[in-house]
Amino acid sequence: MVPVLWTSPEGCTGCAACRQICPQQAIALKPDKSGFLLAHIDPEKCVECGLCAKICPMKSRRPAEAPEPMAFAMKHRSQDIRKQSASGGAFTAILEAFAPDAVFGAAYCEDFQVRHICAVTPEEIARLRGSKYVQSDVGDTYKQAKELLQAGKRVLFTGTPCQIAGLNAYLRKSHPNLLTCDLICEGVQSQAFFDRYRQHMEEKYGKLSSVSFREKEKNGWERSDFQMRFENGKKYTRTCHTKDSAYMNSMLFQGGNRDSCYACPFAAVPRQGDFTIGDLWGWREMVPEWNDNIGISLVVCNTEKAAQYLPRLKELAEMKEVTVEQAAKHNPNLLRPTPQPPTRGSYLADVERMPFAELEKKWLKPRSLLRKTASKLLFRLKK
Repeated sequence: MVPVLWTSPEGCTGCAACRQICPQQAIALKPDKSGFLLAHIDPEKCVECGLCAKICPMKSRRPAEAPEPMAFAMKHRSQDIRKQSASGGAFTAILEAFAPDAVFGAAYCEDFQVRHICAVTPEEIARLRGSKYVQSDVGDTYKQAKELLQAGKRVLFTGTPCQIAGLNAYLRKSHPNLLTCDLICEGVQSQAFFDRYRQHMEEKYGKLSSVSFREKEKNGWERSDFQMRFENGKKYTRTCHTKDSAYMNSMLFQGGNRDSCYACPFAAVPRQGDFTIGDLWGWREMVPEWNDNIGISLVVCNTEKAAQYLPRLKELAEMKEVTVEQAAKHNPNLLRPTPQPPTRGSYLADVERMPFAELEKKWLKPRSLLRKTASKLLFRLKK
């Protein structure tokens, strides 16, 4: 009998650990109707060894071995690095403290496909910076990381909590030269949906040349923008964490995330990575003196291995310890998954059948100019 990996879509995160570990290459990741990759077993190739089910992080999660996590407000001492980063430069600080031979993380590839890559050069590593609210395809990066570790190389692997869980499950043992870093994740949309959105925008504005989900150029970090630039010089800019952009509206408010995101067991403490990083929302309550709007990170030290690098991190960045409870108050995905919107089923049904222009008009229509202006005024009054 062929092993069953999952009985419903929410049981698969698409981490690809099963596909990469299968000795018969009997597992493929195939897109579902929403474009999310799900594991499928070829019964003609499967020898029923059960290895895939054994290592699936959704089926056999690792026991908690981590000490009590320590949370910190952090901002890199270099303003230039913070300006290049989504928040306060935590990724760069960890990278500099650990000094790896190779770094794995999500990058834009051809046609804006988001994939995990192995980065070695400064130019490659720069591609890993910044938020990408699309689920990346990890490809064979778990295999690549294992080969590097076996060769004695130092590896830093970054990703969503489910991807780090997949890596840990694939490796099946700890490696002294591996440092992992997971993200405070609100959920991920599919590459297929982003491709539809990109095509819709290109029909209106021209060929896309770049995209930034957390652009600080105009309004700084706290009210960063979702920005698309086009080859003809046109630019589309909308506030990131609002309904101003159809893409972000789908992700944050209408339920466009992967099924498993709404029941994610990895949005919890203990975390999957040695470090967890994200934005320090609620900074006014914790570090009100850090008010320069360039970016502040939340860094959670989850393991004894991570704690070894705290002295070096404090040389590279300003750090102030906060409680996990303080951090989770404004960063709830540190401790729990994003709640599923009640209208998600109706929305996804329309995603399948409607052209994007109709979908935008019904579900994703940006706010009116009057509402956006009122929101900006309220934000300035609060400041």
